[in-house]
Formats: sequence, structure tokens, C-alpha cells
Amino acid sequence: MVKQVQGKWVASDPAQSGTEGMCDKQAALAMLDSDKSERKGMKKGETTEVDGKPALILEKKRENGEKITMYVATEGEPYVLKAVSEGGEAPSETVLSDYNKKVEAEKPAADDVVDLEKINA
Repeated sequence: MVKQVQGKWVASDPAQSGTEGMCDKQAALAMLDSDKSERKGMKKGETTEVDGKPALILEKKRENGEKITMYVATEGEPYVLKAVSEGGEAPSETVLSDYNKKVEAEKPAADDVVDLEKINA
């Protein structure tokens, strides 16, 4: 399914179970942070930059071999700028930016849209 939606816009019924907060960054972050035990064991690393912004690296290795790395802004609000998961079942990299900025979205071309109902069928 990931390959089918990669680089595409996803159309879904807002009432469909599991899509709540999909486009709400704050809701998504709250969901990711719902298990407070995920923060336990994170070790403070070096400082670096993410998209030109100074960031502190926080790392955690899990028993299954997965390594989680979070990059947290060191200037202004301590927002998560980047999250990386390596070596687990679902490696990923997520970059977050433009906190508190309004998004002006335009309707994408039909070729750029994937309908979840048709993928799941």
C-alpha cells in the first residue's frame, strides 16, 4: 500500500475509521506522544541542524534492534523537527516544519490522487 500512495495525495472519507486527525499535525503529534514510555531511555546526543535550524539529537535503541532518533529545535519552541526510525519493521523518516503557519492547499490533478477505498478493496 505504501508504494501505491507514495508521492500522491490520498482521498478518504473523513468519517472512515483510522483517518481522524490525518491532516492535523497537532493531533498526529499527540497520537505519537500518547505512549509516554516511548520517551523513556532516550539519550541526549550532539547538536546539529535540520533545514538550517539548530537541533538537539535524542536517540533510543529498542530491544528489537530499532533505533529511534528525534531532532528537537534548540531555539524558540522545542518542536520536533525530524523523526527517524531505523532497523525496525517500518523504517521511516519524517520532517516537520512550518509550525503555526497556515497552509494554502490547492486541489491536486486527478492523476495525483489515490482513493483509499479502491486500494483497500
